[in-house]
Amino acid sequence: MLLLALIGCLVGIALAQCPSERDVLTELYYATDGDMWTKSTNWLSDVDICDWTGVQCKRGFVQVLNMQDFGMYGTIPDTISCLTSLQTVTLNDNDIEGFPTALCGATELKSLNLGNNLLSGEIPTCVDQMEYIRVFDVVSNLLSGSVPVEFLELEFLQTLSVQCNADIDCDLPPHDFNYNCGTLGYDCTTPIPPDDDDIIECDPCVEVEECGTYCAVDDDGNLVDPPIGSAAPFHCLSDCESVCLSLCPLMCECQGVGCLCVDQCEDACLGRCVELCAQP
Repeated sequence: MLLLALIGCLVGIALAQCPSERDVLTELYYATDGDMWTKSTNWLSDVDICDWTGVQCKRGFVQVLNMQDFGMYGTIPDTISCLTSLQTVTLNDNDIEGFPTALCGATELKSLNLGNNLLSGEIPTCVDQMEYIRVFDVVSNLLSGSVPVEFLELEFLQTLSVQCNADIDCDLPPHDFNYNCGTLGYDCTTPIPPDDDDIIECDPCVEVEECGTYCAVDDDGNLVDPPIGSAAPFHCLSDCESVCLSLCPLMCECQGVGCLCVDQCEDACLGRCVELCAQP
């Protein structure tokens, strides 16, 4: 009984050190440049977090983060491990950097997809803590080093995909799961970070109070923060586009400084500006 009481006490202390799930998601938003996400309906609002875009819950606790191609940029905060009911994390096709080692602490995790990001360094050996993981996908990143042998300890693992990481050592002892590694035979589109010499500063820029500075437009018509790597699909704002964009809040009858960041009318106005300024 004393041992059980001690364990209960330790668990209570650990949980007490975790912020609320709302605070965890809020930290994730700010750590990955949420103001520039392409999908952020209800985020940071007063509605239930289970109704935030990309978030799914069970019995009131976050169980799924489905945030593919959200335009996330930055690193995943360590507090992500405080989402103790998390089972599925789909964050592929973003610009997430480093490696979210804290996800090792999400011990209920069954599926992890971090493909096509900017992950770097080695895959951490703490993956053996993901005892229920079935799918582990880090395709097309900038990872290096050896694939941890700790994956062999995961009895439920079905698919391990680490292909298109050019500097990874694919050697792994015999295993029972599907294993994809290397670059041969794969259509690899590994993201390449820009060198310092490739950084382009666009001018002119549009300065928006409390929103930031915008100097370029990507191929999807989204405003982009500088500096921009030459590998990114974008074009710098022309003088015409810059002036046109500065008039968008007025044309859309927006109220407040947030319009240029998130308002749908502003997005349509941006596209119209690009079209108008492209005309001879």
